[in-house]
Amino acid sequence: NTFFLASSGSRANAHCQAGPGRLRSLIVCEVAPGRVLVPKPNEAPASADGTMPQMDLAQLRQLGVGGVSGFDSIFVPRSRSSGAEYAIYDPRVVLPRYIVDFSVMGLGSESRFQEPKDLQKLRAELSDLRLQTGHWIPDAIRKKYLELADTIRSKGPDELRPGLWPVERREEPELYDRCADRLSQALADGEGLPLGLEAVMTRLERVEQPKLSASFCEQAASLLFSEETPRWLFFLGCWTRAGKGFTLKTNLTSTVEGGFSLEDSEGAAEDLKKRPPVCAGLYFSTCVASGGAGRQLGTHQILLCEVALGKAKSVSSSEKWSDMAAADVEEHLRSEGYDSVQYQPEERGRKVGVQEWIVCHKMQAVPAYLISYDVQPRAVAARLLQEMMALEERRRQLDAMMAQALQELEQTRRDAAETRFQLDEQLARQLMDEEDAGLKAEKERQANRERLDREQASQMQEWEKAQQEVAKMKAQLKAMERQLEESEARSPGAGSSK
Repeated sequence: NTFFLASSGSRANAHCQAGPGRLRSLIVCEVAPGRVLVPKPNEAPASADGTMPQMDLAQLRQLGVGGVSGFDSIFVPRSRSSGAEYAIYDPRVVLPRYIVDFSVMGLGSESRFQEPKDLQKLRAELSDLRLQTGHWIPDAIRKKYLELADTIRSKGPDELRPGLWPVERREEPELYDRCADRLSQALADGEGLPLGLEAVMTRLERVEQPKLSASFCEQAASLLFSEETPRWLFFLGCWTRAGKGFTLKTNLTSTVEGGFSLEDSEGAAEDLKKRPPVCAGLYFSTCVASGGAGRQLGTHQILLCEVALGKAKSVSSSEKWSDMAAADVEEHLRSEGYDSVQYQPEERGRKVGVQEWIVCHKMQAVPAYLISYDVQPRAVAARLLQEMMALEERRRQLDAMMAQALQELEQTRRDAAETRFQLDEQLARQLMDEEDAGLKAEKERQANRERLDREQASQMQEWEKAQQEVAKMKAQLKAMERQLEESEARSPGAGSSK
């Protein structure tokens, strides 16, 4: 007689399905918890995981812990992704307020953070077309898919870099938390985790393979019902024909690098009685495979994929085409007007377990995110989560220190550039001054040279004039001497008087 209430939708009413697919219902209640007991793991009266499974209201009212006697309810803290839980033992203090019907598909779309703007625009136009009605919508969606494929193929490796790219929570917190919630929901569905275990997402990586994305768009355009919105589902494995039986292949490394494959091969052996295949094809679900290794202790990986289901045929058991190869199953489905298979087993007319979706063409699905997670005992998981948070904080501090160092380096570089500019300016000014002084000195020398040349020319002219005057005077003197001699020669008494 216990009411369990949780603060997270991933744990509240996890097994209630209001209809086909991922439709669920939650009841939102107003609770008066009274005096709340918070048990500690491995401390009486709590068990190793902190729960008190044998408790009832009468025992709780008489219980004494830490010097306090009498409690009304129990609170069990969980990790962020799991959500806290309350155990209420008196139904009169729980008042239902709202019934919320929702689809897990509405957890948010996984946007492509690094895509060019023209691809983002095409995807937005594709989403807008799906919201419209009219007989022309399917053809318009097919054309948009093909346009999107051509645009992706036209991009070079500098715009769309193929590979695995880490998604950091500090850079894309909404996407990181949404994928953590998807993982928590995937492990809570079906049989859930073994008692006392808890999962923590340790790494999220974005898968970028442009060629696969383009082929996916082309295949989505070729579906009979291409107007149906693709689903985000977890990859369970690939059943292929191997001789007279089936072989399950779950090689994530080759899938991330080259996409899915439906070729016959010898893969990992699987117990067919425990997990009988419906048909050959790629298997997807909203949860981690029941009974699989992904729910056991250790480190695991799972692919979150975009799957073009088109119109799915709902089956509850193997059909007559269960012995066919994937290509033959695909042809048979198309002849009946379907693009994929939706499978949920039934027992005595009642659906049991979780739903799976099967596609029979390898390009009807494309890997989008590779999620790494650890399944550990709750105490270990809590410690691991604390270590991850500490590492995240340390990384944030290192990023801040690196940013400060880069800022100081940039400031030093700017100061050095400014100093160099100032030195260059001073040197240029000095060279200009020296050049001006040289030009001035050269002008002065030229002026002095010209003055000296003029003075020398003037002196030469005066010298030549003086020489001419001396020659003239000599000529005059000689003329006077001749005149005197002639005069003496004509005078008769000149010689006797002597």
